[in-house]
Amino acid sequence: MLEAGANVNAKDENGNTALMEAAAWGRAIIVKFLVDSAGGDVNLTNREGFTALIKAAAGGHTDVVRYLTQVFGTDVNATTMFGDSAAALAAQYGHTDLAQYLVVECQAVLDTTKLRAAVDRRDDVARYLAEGGASRVNASNANFAIGGEHPNMVSRVAQDRRSAPSMDAWSSALAQAAVDGNVYGLRRIVGSSRVNVNVNATVHDGDTALMKAAGLGHLAVVQYLVAECGADVNIANYRGITALMRADTEEHLDIVRYLTRECGADVNATDSGEATILMRVAAKGRLAVVQCLVEDCGARVNAIDWYGETALLKAAGERHLDVVRYLAVKCGADVNTISSREVTALMEAASKGSIDVVRCLAEECRASVDVVNGSGTSAVMLAAQSGQLHVVRYLAVECRANVNATDKNGDTALLGAALQGHFDTARFLAGNCEADLDVTALTKAAARGCFYAVRFLVEERRVDTSATDISGATVLMTAAQHGHIHIVRYLVVTCKGDVNVADKYGDTPLTKASANGHFDVVRALLENTRSM
Repeated sequence: MLEAGANVNAKDENGNTALMEAAAWGRAIIVKFLVDSAGGDVNLTNREGFTALIKAAAGGHTDVVRYLTQVFGTDVNATTMFGDSAAALAAQYGHTDLAQYLVVECQAVLDTTKLRAAVDRRDDVARYLAEGGASRVNASNANFAIGGEHPNMVSRVAQDRRSAPSMDAWSSALAQAAVDGNVYGLRRIVGSSRVNVNVNATVHDGDTALMKAAGLGHLAVVQYLVAECGADVNIANYRGITALMRADTEEHLDIVRYLTRECGADVNATDSGEATILMRVAAKGRLAVVQCLVEDCGARVNAIDWYGETALLKAAGERHLDVVRYLAVKCGADVNTISSREVTALMEAASKGSIDVVRCLAEECRASVDVVNGSGTSAVMLAAQSGQLHVVRYLAVECRANVNATDKNGDTALLGAALQGHFDTARFLAGNCEADLDVTALTKAAARGCFYAVRFLVEERRVDTSATDISGATVLMTAAQHGHIHIVRYLVVTCKGDVNVADKYGDTPLTKASANGHFDVVRALLENTRSM
């Protein structure tokens, strides 16, 4: 790309360059190439003031940090708009070796480093920074940091040498404090007389501070943002995700209860795909959250999303037996709802081979095993097509599902299994369930070019290859018409098919192949049968 004229210092919407991204992920080889061979600027900053070095230090990427600090002109004391230097972030995230390297070997300025390390309760790192670099440390600041008091982070940002941060920067700072679970930091930002921070503002990924705190389980932050700052609990990001949807794990049940019971969060709100939080947690198998949403919060169990799927259907598709049993048995969820993908919960479970879920739906929930969708497909057909022999056996033997039913294409469960190459399932249906088997199945297999299905039906099930349909066409004619040369050769050479037989309209395999432009079939039919 560089040879084609790519700008190595081009920035994305957040101000990040390729070098910053590589440094943030610890891609040392790429970092070295971008600097040495492509002329990447090591001191460029993104919208929040981060350089490549600061990103590498925050991530603990020692090899990248060491390389960048050895590049001529790299500013080791550059700070972000929040006042954090590379050494400060190394200390904050506990990268002691990196902090030591930056302080001792690179002579990083220490004041900000010590203060930030103490704020984030990295007392071991703070103590090292205060003691290990004593000759260059402001003693009063060092004592202040280790003493456990919190410096005014907002004031530090406002007094930065660069211009004052934009409101977007304050929103980002608010979101970061929420991510860190830092209530103190939030209070300092929100309570600053210098700015009027919008607690409902979204950052680059569309989330608010409340959404981030809820997703990470920071209850105290959630309570502060809602109770003291008036954060909107029902605001959604561009994907329709709310704070309640973010708190969708068992570990965050306290947040779910708080948002729904005390804050009026809409438990039936939907995302961009019209899915509710109940559907989302049911699909993930989180029974405790499902129970809380239904019993304590009034979630609608039969609500459907954009795809016509309910929480029950999603749980069945993901094989979550306990959630399926709870929703269907205890909550009375509709077990026969057909989604826009034309499947019921039973069909979905059957196609996935979830025998326990299938058994639960059929026996405990009285789901109909013979219900069909708009295409005429039943659960046993879907199980057969997927090769789920244990499910097919259960539905056919114990539930007495109709194995000879056909869909709108005339396909049976046996044919579906054979066409997909699931011959053990096909053998079971033919041998144990007396599934109907005639030339129609063979003709369909030939028409679709399923060579192994044709061979299975001929050699194992002894279907007559010379039999004809109502128009007098043989299987060989069908294969020739559709240009399936391997099946044509098999029928002629192995099965001794008659290449000159004609249907009631006078068409032969040769005329059908010629009319449809299948030259290889025409040539094969004209060759001597023995040579084929």
